Amino acid sequence: MRTLLESRGDFAVIGETSDGTEALGLVAKLRPDLLLLDVRMPGLSGPDVVRASQRSSPSTRVVVLTGYADEYDALTFLGAGAHGYLSKTTRAEDLVSALHAVHGGHERVEPEIASRLAARLGRHDGREPTPRELQVLRLVAEGLHNADIADRLSTTPRTVHFHLANVFVRLGVRSRTEAIRRARERGWIP
Repeated sequence: MRTLLESRGDFAVIGETSDGTEALGLVAKLRPDLLLLDVRMPGLSGPDVVRASQRSSPSTRVVVLTGYADEYDALTFLGAGAHGYLSKTTRAEDLVSALHAVHGGHERVEPEIASRLAARLGRHDGREPTPRELQVLRLVAEGLHNADIADRLSTTPRTVHFHLANVFVRLGVRSRTEAIRRARERGWIP
């Protein structure tokens, strides 16, 4: 991965580790533009690394690289605040394009994984959100992560994740950013 990114000329790898705890230390120290994470690593769990990195360096955009096309993992990581979820088998040019997009403020999910998510969650159902889903959506729009939303609503991050997944289905979107934009367009949130 390092060789691929550095050979492109527009990326500089400024840190590297295979441990979740060490990754957080590097993020806090180096404040990278992008953090590439493996789904599985020793130390802290991947979703914990995503949440903690977003607290210590909110401007760092997180991309998860996976060897598994598992839609539950994708929802977990995206719910934790990851900005991208890509397969390790993604073609080099597609990976670089996705990293540029994420760096530019967009979110990217591997097409195969996004398709599986859509199949699992169903398609846009057109219904209005429940009051609890609206609460979650408003807090997401304020920039809170699932753990913070759970604290605020006296529930669990898993429940917040469930409500957010339902919002994604209702709006026919795949990312938090898209959900906020579309919810604002519909007048669901200010």
